[in-house]
Amino acid sequence: MGAAGIDGFTRAWSEPSQLERVTNWAARGCTMAELAHNMGINPDTLYRWCHRHPELDKAIRDGRAMSVEAIEDALFRSALGLDYEESEVTEVEQRPDGTQRKHVRKVRTKVRPSVAAQIFYLKNRAGYRDNPPEAPQADAGVPEDPLSAALAERARGLDDGA
Repeated sequence: MGAAGIDGFTRAWSEPSQLERVTNWAARGCTMAELAHNMGINPDTLYRWCHRHPELDKAIRDGRAMSVEAIEDALFRSALGLDYEESEVTEVEQRPDGTQRKHVRKVRTKVRPSVAAQIFYLKNRAGYRDNPPEAPQADAGVPEDPLSAALAERARGLDDGA
């Protein structure tokens, strides 16, 4: 029996269907402790298995990537605003033959863009900051460029009455 069989991984969790279960749990936001609990193992064992079995590590990473992608998509849609349609049953009519007829009304809902989502997105994706870095202080007597020097000279001339 190889090393993979000794630690119990090959027997229980190397099957594609089992790895898919792990991916789905990770996609639903399970922590490593919760994953270990769902698998019926100790968290330390799960960490050990992840180091020894790249397919398990990949299953967990893929699941987490799926959840991050879903949240990013929801955040983006929230930042832009949402427009969706819902169906609402307004009346249920009982027919003489015993069947029912449902009257359904479609309701269109518009959700305004979320400023908080826009700010969060711009900070994380476009490098925006709440407090821009301080501009370096120029040496008091030395202008930064020729235009500034010419303006400073002109201003001194006006102060002297020229």
